[in-house]
Amino acid sequence: MTRQKQARELEKAIGKKRRKAGTINLTSALILHDEGDKEEKKDKVDAYKEGKIDLIIVYSMLLTGFDAPRLKRLYLGRKIKAHNLLQTLTRVNRPYKDYLFGYVIDFADISKEFDSTNRAYLEELNQEYDTALTGENGEDVFGSLFVPADEISHELSKTELILLDYPTDNLEYFSQAINDIKNRKQLIDLRKALESIKQYYNIARLLGYHQLVEQIDIAQVAILLNILSRRMLTLSLIDKPADFSSQTLLNLAMSETSFSFVKIAEEELRLAANDLEDWRRRVAGKIKKQRDEKDPEWVSLYEEFQRIMQKHVIYAQEGYSMENIKETQKDYEELFKSVENYHTRMRRLTMNFNGDEMAARSYKHVTNSTTVSEFLAIYYVIKDSKVRLDHKIGQNQGILENEGYLKRLIEEEITHGVLDSQPDKRLSMQDVDRVVESLFEEYEREY
Repeated sequence: MTRQKQARELEKAIGKKRRKAGTINLTSALILHDEGDKEEKKDKVDAYKEGKIDLIIVYSMLLTGFDAPRLKRLYLGRKIKAHNLLQTLTRVNRPYKDYLFGYVIDFADISKEFDSTNRAYLEELNQEYDTALTGENGEDVFGSLFVPADEISHELSKTELILLDYPTDNLEYFSQAINDIKNRKQLIDLRKALESIKQYYNIARLLGYHQLVEQIDIAQVAILLNILSRRMLTLSLIDKPADFSSQTLLNLAMSETSFSFVKIAEEELRLAANDLEDWRRRVAGKIKKQRDEKDPEWVSLYEEFQRIMQKHVIYAQEGYSMENIKETQKDYEELFKSVENYHTRMRRLTMNFNGDEMAARSYKHVTNSTTVSEFLAIYYVIKDSKVRLDHKIGQNQGILENEGYLKRLIEEEITHGVLDSQPDKRLSMQDVDRVVESLFEEYEREY
């Protein structure tokens, strides 16, 4: 099977799963170097950059010169060589919102190619370095082009002076010392020092400065950086929780990350604190399961979770007591019940639309209700129109690629549904506009 065909099959597989309600909600686009005109490809790239598309499947495209800061996950399905490999990997290293780093998911095993490409690239630079301009020994330009061993040693000595003020030899003491720091600039300066050590370690390893490499405990540096990152993340959660997107915050809350740097000596208190962490994860998972930022009720539940988690993090920083643990757990439990109730009502509403989650969400957005008897006219118009729309889109998937045409089609079907309804149960023009806009947003979100 050719690479182009594999890319097409992958796009078909995603489309097939997408059409099965609830299986996958990701939107995607296929871009091949030998298909489509320049304008069509540009439109797809722009849509991805604007967040209208979740996945781009490419073959021999967008390897170089593609700049999309929101690209934080790169899936490699084939081996890429030489310069193209380095260019491709740098696609995910752009700063973006609260992402600390990007991910490369390697299905093709590029490790050997990556090592050989790096070495070849550096050797090429060495060969092209013009010694006539510098007067340097041609055999030594490889080291002088980058960083000489004595310069690395000097820089390491400077960073070690910064670290001397912290108990880096004892991770427990280091964690406690970091936990006492409220000044973000102080933490940033310390992180820069540790990152410098990591950077010089990599250079020394690359250039073969084995004596310098042996002086650096890179595993210890990684642990210290992790402790620092957790502390800075905790300060952000306390000071500016609204800066996190709902998805990022919920993912973080569901993780095994602990925000407490204080060792709990009492067994009973430690077990209670662990239970509280479990409650945080349970509630976050429940809220994320039906994430809907267009629904004011869901937003209200999420904001309550933000409030409780912020309080939870503050208690973890200041030191737990059985009293504040019980208080926070009670808040989590009450919120969990509210989220359960929300899920139950949304599940019943979805069943009223024959399992169509898009139609159920649209009804909820327009009416802010999960009871169909309260807005029967809206219920019947959405239910009947959605069936007709799905049928037409199923016959021609290209409709979804033309936003203007899609919106006109929705308007026609809603208008048709209104005219077919009984005069005393017809929607107002304002309700019609709201239904059209809601369904249009749902199709945009789903596809």
